[in-house]
Order: sequence, then structure tokens, then C-alpha cells
Amino acid sequence: MFRYRVLFEKRGRARFLSHLEMLNVIQRALRRSALPLNYSEGFHPHPKISAGPSLAVGMEGFGEFFDVELLDQVEPSPELLNRFLPPGLSTKACAGPFSRKEGKLPQEVRFTYVLHFEALRALLKSSGAPSEMLSPEERMWYLLAKELGIVGSLDIFECGAPVDPAQWFEAEWRRMFERGASVKNEKGKERSCAGCTVRVAETAAFDPAGAPDGVSLELVLPGAEGAPRPQDLLQAFMPKNIASLVRIQRLEIRYLCGEDIKDPVEAIGAKRLEI
Repeated sequence: MFRYRVLFEKRGRARFLSHLEMLNVIQRALRRSALPLNYSEGFHPHPKISAGPSLAVGMEGFGEFFDVELLDQVEPSPELLNRFLPPGLSTKACAGPFSRKEGKLPQEVRFTYVLHFEALRALLKSSGAPSEMLSPEERMWYLLAKELGIVGSLDIFECGAPVDPAQWFEAEWRRMFERGASVKNEKGKERSCAGCTVRVAETAAFDPAGAPDGVSLELVLPGAEGAPRPQDLLQAFMPKNIASLVRIQRLEIRYLCGEDIKDPVEAIGAKRLEI
């Protein structure tokens, strides 16, 4: 068997696909590609693929990956699958072949996220303004704030409303990370912030279509059991329905290989082809 690793992006409307739905889409694209796929046995055979760490519904990913088994050796071509994938899903690199041993990834992994606060800023701005003074777009945010029950009050944070959500969260999270604090997830389980880092970044560096003067946050979290997710850190300070307004992108997945930090393709050391 010949194993290949494919890097891909999940963005736009495709971010609302669940992990299982995304795998089904990828399997259909592989079938249409005419590649010599290795199928599972049984009454419902399907292409043998294994995906990387799952991505939460609604979150975009720029460095996701999956492995696929082929019966014959082929020249890896990222463009081949893109013809059969829906908008929002696109392959950007592939590598192989590699052995099962070479494909085994280290346990220590780190995720880099970018958090965008433009929707939360619009909500906070419109919620405190007189409704008759608002533009049609601002009135949309005003009505959403009214639905969420925060019209006339910006105090949705326990410590008061910040001037800018990104800068406020950066200061709060930095203090939490420095003292190794813990947060609780939705199920009430403790999540340690040890090893987490945060920094302010210009939105344009990650999202050219975003506000040119916007400020985002770059969040690096360990992938170990008991580590927090971005949603856990947001919901430590505000309700889930308001935290969901923060747009989250997973920028990359990196593994500790000896003394080096590598992406999933670099970790196998196979021939790499990019678009």
C-alpha cells in the first residue's frame, strides 16, 4: 500500500460542515478522481482515509490534513481533487508515499488560532446607540443585541466593557496564562492554561478581506488532553451565544519532532508538491 498525506483548507460556508460530513465529501471527491484507492472490506466499502485533529463546526482551518491509501504509486497532484471539491474546501499540498511508521505523528502538538472580533465590535457599538440614529446595517446589529438582551448596556464582561474586545481579551488572557490559571469547558471540566500564549496581530495579516484597521488575536494552544479550546477561553468571560460572534480560524497544526516544530507534511519527510 502507498500512503499519501494531503493538506487542505476549510473556509467560507464549508466551515459549517461537521467533521463526519467533511470526510464524506472528501471520500466522494476521491472516488471521482479515478485514483487507485484502497477500499475497506465489508458490505459498504469506502476509501481508506484518516483525518487529522477535528475542527469545530463554524471554525475555518488553513492547515488541515488527511491521509489516504492507494494501491499504486502515483505522482501527487493537489489540483486533482480540487476539481471535485465544493467551494470552501481546497487542497493546497500533498506528499508521499510514506510508510505507516513514517506517518505516525508525535503526541505533542500545538494549534495556532486567529480570532477576529469584527462582529462583536459591531454588536457592542450598535447596542448602546439610539436606534433612530443607526444605519440599516447597524440596525441589524441593534436588533441582534436586543434579541440577546444587551441593548442599552455594554457590560457583558464581568470586569466591565472594554474599549476594544481584542485588546481586552489579550490583557486578560495574558494574565491567566502567566499564572497558569484554569478555565471550565461547557461540561464543567477544568482546562489548564499552562503552555498557552497570545499576542495582538493586525487583521489584514490573516484576512485581507477584513477591516484594514482591525485588530485580531493570535492564540497558540497545546493539543494535550486537558488543554483549553478557544471557545472555552471566550466563554470564561461571556455567554456562549455572544462568544459565537467571534470568528475563529485555525491557522496551522505543528508537531514537536525532536527539537524541531514541523507541520504534518514536514513531519513525514516525504516529497512535497504544492499548488
